[in-house]
Amino acid sequence: INMEEIHYELGTKGAVMTRTPISETIYSYALQLRQELIEKISDYDDVIAELYLNDADIIKSDLESALQRIVKSSKALVTYAGSAYKNVGVQPVCDAITTFLPNPLEHNVNLKPLDINKELCALAFKIAHHPTKGVLTYGRRYSGRIKEGDNVFNKRRKCTEKVSRVSNVYADEFKQVKEV
Repeated sequence: INMEEIHYELGTKGAVMTRTPISETIYSYALQLRQELIEKISDYDDVIAELYLNDADIIKSDLESALQRIVKSSKALVTYAGSAYKNVGVQPVCDAITTFLPNPLEHNVNLKPLDINKELCALAFKIAHHPTKGVLTYGRRYSGRIKEGDNVFNKRRKCTEKVSRVSNVYADEFKQVKEV
């Protein structure tokens, strides 16, 4: 979509990433793959199909909008490759989540009104057992603050649970923080 290369600096566990324009050596191959992507998208999206059939220039924003519509309609999935263990490819996946997935605030779910600047709204998406740290809950915070010692309401279990520690996780490194 962006016609760029992503390089990860060795020894930084994926934390240092640079984006550069596609090099001349692989430009024609990347252009061919982009054309195949456009053809596939046009199978699912009428706007891109019309642009493609009329030989119009299809720019990045056209493709992003089309992929948003495709994902929202559940016609197809957008996939990315990477390694969370080595923290390689994680940033593009996070960028894709914010670009292609629907905004959770626009989702039509029967929830109580949320003061986005004050109240905690988070999603626990993974529970794992660590050999030395015990049970870990991986989550995504959408609004509000969460800190050590807080009590949070678990909507699924319909009970309150205490937060013992808050950490930022990078591959297999845990950096403890006071609050997020």
